[in-house]
Amino acid sequence: MRQVLLCTLFMCLPILGHAQIKGGQNLLDSIHIEVKDIAQQLAKQYVDGVFSNTYKLYKTENIYIFLRLNTSNGKIDLVQWNLDRDKEFITVLNDVDLTYGISIGNHNGRFELYPTQNMYQFLLLDKNLGSMWHVQWGFDSEKRWIVPIKN
Repeated sequence: MRQVLLCTLFMCLPILGHAQIKGGQNLLDSIHIEVKDIAQQLAKQYVDGVFSNTYKLYKTENIYIFLRLNTSNGKIDLVQWNLDRDKEFITVLNDVDLTYGISIGNHNGRFELYPTQNMYQFLLLDKNLGSMWHVQWGFDSEKRWIVPIKN
C-alpha cells in the first residue's frame, strides 16, 4: 500500500510541477502585459508633451500677417498668407533660443506674446522666469527685431 501511494505521488509530481510552472508563466505574462501597457502610456504622454502646443499663432492687425511663436524657446517667425500662393512666405523674426539652455518647468507654453497698442509691436513673456522682450515685426527685415526689457 505504501509503495502504491509513493508511486502515485511520484507520478503526480511532474503534473503538479507543470501546473505551478504554467501558473507562474501566466502570472509573468500578465505582469509583462501590464508593464508594456504602462510603458506605452508613459511614452505617449512624453510624445504628447513634446509635440503638443509647441507652436502658437498670433494675429496682427494686418489681415495677412501672423506671428508663429515656438512656446518652448521663444523663437518667432513672421507668416504671411495670401490667396495668391506666390505671395505667401514664412520668415524669421527671432531665431535665438531665449531659454539660454535653462530648462525650468513646462517647456511648451513657456513663452507667450501680448499685443500692444502699436500694431507692429508685441511683448514676449517668459512665464517661467518673468523675463520680457520688446518684439517688432515689419515687412522689411530691418524693421523686424527683438530686444530684452531690463528689470
